[in-house]
Parts: sequence; C-alpha cells; structure tokens
Amino acid sequence: MHKIIKSYLRKFTQDHELGDLEESIQFEYFVNFCILSKYYPDSFEIEEVTTSPDDDSIDGAAVLIDDQLALTVDATESILRSLPKRRNATVQYLFFQAKRSEGFDAGDILKFGTAVSRLFDDEQNLPNDDLLKEIRGIHEVIIKNIDKVENGRPECRLFYACTGIWREENNLRKQLEFCESCLQTTGFFSKIEFSPIDREGIVALWNNTRSPVEATFEVRGSILPFPQIAQVEEAYIAIVLAKSFIQDVLTDKDGRIRNSIFEQNVRAFLGDDNPVNQRIRQSLEDPRNHDCFAILNNGITIVAPEVRIQSNRIFIRNFQVVNGCQTSHVLFRNKDLVSDQVWLPVRIIQAEDSDVVAKVVEATNSQSDVEQSQFLSIRPFVRKIEAYFDSYDGESEIERRIYFERRTMQYADQRLGQKRQFDIQRLARAFAAMFMDVPHLALRYPTQTFQEKANELYQPGHREIAYYASALTLYRLELAFANSYISRDFQKYKWHILMICKYQAGGMEMPPLDARKLDKYCDKIVDQVAPSSKGSAPIFVEATKVIEKLGDATRDRLKRQAYTTEILNQLRSKS
Repeated sequence: MHKIIKSYLRKFTQDHELGDLEESIQFEYFVNFCILSKYYPDSFEIEEVTTSPDDDSIDGAAVLIDDQLALTVDATESILRSLPKRRNATVQYLFFQAKRSEGFDAGDILKFGTAVSRLFDDEQNLPNDDLLKEIRGIHEVIIKNIDKVENGRPECRLFYACTGIWREENNLRKQLEFCESCLQTTGFFSKIEFSPIDREGIVALWNNTRSPVEATFEVRGSILPFPQIAQVEEAYIAIVLAKSFIQDVLTDKDGRIRNSIFEQNVRAFLGDDNPVNQRIRQSLEDPRNHDCFAILNNGITIVAPEVRIQSNRIFIRNFQVVNGCQTSHVLFRNKDLVSDQVWLPVRIIQAEDSDVVAKVVEATNSQSDVEQSQFLSIRPFVRKIEAYFDSYDGESEIERRIYFERRTMQYADQRLGQKRQFDIQRLARAFAAMFMDVPHLALRYPTQTFQEKANELYQPGHREIAYYASALTLYRLELAFANSYISRDFQKYKWHILMICKYQAGGMEMPPLDARKLDKYCDKIVDQVAPSSKGSAPIFVEATKVIEKLGDATRDRLKRQAYTTEILNQLRSKS
C-alpha cells in the first residue's frame, strides 16, 4: 500500500478507533466512509453500510433517497410514504469495493460487477450477507413505489477503489463498460456508472471529509451591517447575484447541491410541486419578473462561525443555510433559467454561540407550518445534557469523556474520534434503545426514533445522566466490536445489547426517567462499562450470552417488538 494512503488509513482508524481490526477490513471501512461521505455528508455508522468479511465480492452498499440514507426496508417505506404529493424522489444505489493492491485487477472488477448484477437479476438466489439482503428488500420496496421515483427508475453507481494509478491505456475500461451493460439488461436503472477510484481519487475523497465547507460570493452595492447585537460577532444584509450564489455557495466541486449546508434547516426540500416552490419557479420562467425576484422573495439566512468581508465579496466558513432551503433548491434545479437580472437578499450572521444559532433557526422557520418535533434539537434541556457531557473533563476521567454534538460541526476543528461524538439523532437512538426499551425501533433507521418518540425525548424532567450513560455504553460497546473483544457477529444486536446492559447493571426495577433515584441506577451502568480498556467490559460478554440463548435472529425479527419482549422475559426469569 502506498505510504500516503497508509498514513491516511492510520489516521482514519485512530479517529474511528478501529486499530485492532485487520488492515484489509480497516481499508474497506475507510473506502466506504470516504465515498459515502461525498454523497451523504451527515453522520452515519460505517458498520451499517459495510458487508461482512465473508463477502469478498461487495465490500459495502448504501441506498440514498433524496438526501436521506435508507438503511432498512422500514426506513425506505417510511421515507417514500412521507414524500409530499406529486413529488418524486431521486434514488441512488451505491456499491463499494476496496482493494489494497497497487494495480487494478480485471478479474476483481468483473467479479464485483457480476455480484451487483446478480443481486438484482437472480431472484431465486438470496445473498448470504445481512446488508445485501436488506438492500434486496429495499430494492423491492422501491420497485413497488416506482411511481414516486424521479425519472421512473433509480440510479446505480459502482466504485472500485485501489491504491494504484488508473490509466485509460490499461484496457480495463472495457471491463467497466461490460459490467454497466450487464446491469443495464436488468431494466431497473435510469443511469448506471462504474467508476474506478485510484490513489489520487482516494486522497481527494479523504481530504474532502476533513475540509471545512467554505464559499466566497459577490454582492451588489453596499454590504449593510446590523447594529451591535449581543452574542453575535457580526451580522450583515446584502443583495447577491443569484448566479454567484448558485455556483459559489450551493454547488460542490462535482456540480451537485451541497446537502450538508442545510443540516440545521428544519425543513427538507418539499419538491417542485409545492405551491410556494411553484411560484418561485414561475417567477424564473418569465424573464420579465427577474428584476423583481429580490423583492418578491424572503431570501436566505446564513449562519457561520467565520465571516470575512473583502470589498464586494463575502467569505464564509462552516456555514449553514438556516432559512431559505426551498429557494436554494429551486434556484439550483432551475439554474439554466437564472439570468444576470436575478438578485437575492441574503442575511449573514456570524455567531458561534449555539443558543443564538438555535434562536435564529426557530425564529426564521416559524412563519409557516412546521412540526414541533422538528425543533427537538434546540430544546433548552439539550443544553443541560451538553453541560453534563462536558463535566467529564479531567485527566482521570479520560475513559469517560465523550462529546455531545449539540450543533453541526461543533467539534470539527478538534479532530476527535468519531465514535466519541454523539449528535442529536445518534444520542436519541441510544437513549431510546436503552432507557425506553425500544431497541427494535432504534435498529430500523436513524430518524425512526424521532418520528415515533419525539414527544418523549429530551424532556425537561429527564435526568441528564441517563443520556450520558446510554451514549457511553454505546461508545464502549463499539470499541468492544472494533477491538474484537466480542464477535462482530453480534453487531446487528447492538441496540438490544444496550437494553440488556442496563438491566444487568442496574437491575430490572428501573426508576422513572424523572426520578433522582435514576442517578444511582445509571452510576451502576457507567461504573461497569467505563473502566474497561478497548471496550473489554465483562458486561458486554454477559449480554451476548442472553442473545445466544435466543438463537440467531434475522434482521426482520430484530426489528419487531416481539423480539424485545423475548429478551425482557428472559432477563426477568433470571432476576
């Protein structure tokens, strides 16, 4: 393996605490992470998009529906069901293969392409790998709902990565084209791309995961500063050329819209058929209305920790579009209609204080109907959880130090291990699995917990330690998997293991979530999972024994309440 790639791989394994895995598996994780991060900038669990070591044909797979990662059949059904009427979604299948070799191998390329084709073409031959079984099930759901898919069919992208240099003259392009043609014969896809990723490509992908989002755009006339505002470094309003905003702010290097800049916007894009978006598009279709666009549109609100004014240009780093998601998407999707007469009012707020950011998000998104559950991440109680996580800051508490990412990119500059960081969704999954006894819900997909338990999460009366204990247990459990203290075969049970550990450490009689007695109950959990090295807490081994007694379970069975009930009954019989 080339030294540069080896260096990046070493940093990746440190960040994700995968040091005890075989290098070949580390490299699969590394490649899967780098490629998927390009298409899905939100946080995700690498294990959930990586196949088992026994499958040597496909190393990873993911399905994206618009800007959402569909990990399960349930997730896919829910995402498609929640689409606005008459709005079709862009669906992409992504498949990954990673080789440490210094050259591209024709046989391995064909083997990879054939395995992907067989996944869709051979209905009688189910794959052995759990992830690929789930992908097959997701595909069946998408085909049943094909009328909701943009262009009438999904797209399929294959990526074969190795540490050598790709050269067109090596005559391997024919193998890629052959694999594309085989997939084309299935008739399932509107677009098929098989991309080789060589050493330089891997370097670029890795650097892309480490680089902050930056943009510089032009303004017209004066940049008007707001009067001094408490907790806000600077704030400005400017009129921006829409073409510059589309090209320099909304578009990434590959010509796609930057979905990551809308993470703190409570609404996703509502589609072309949304009445408001229709009016925006109609104003672009008629050139006579272009010079009125700036006064007919509410504009964009951007929040960034770093803002610099350079004459008639504004530079922003690590920014978020907290209001104007619909306008941004309509402009991007209709950029060919945008002339030099289309201008856009833009507010730029330089602020790092998370309370200020939360207030801006809520205020700028309260003018129309927004589900209150979408403001879950800015509830006041969340600040208390953050403070509790931060209270473990002494050298003697390093084994207990984990981080609650209350706002997007909060710890981007600190280069912390990824598994130590918990954003609002990941923490919700851990807490719900452990303290609300719904591991089957957490398993289904990241936002399922939010959708079904929004009114029960992050409640003011809850004890902060319960959120911390669930996160710490998940972190230590993932270390145990990564360092082979317990078999990776149990990874699919990790949300159930959280619940088991709670009852094994604290006892079957758990105090209410708002009771002070819960603090001592949680202390018992923390004491049993924290002191271990590399996640080697005996409690995890004991939890797997409970799983073993129930026998191997399919993913479909794990997603059901009945399986959770079986575990609870077994734990009660032992107590």
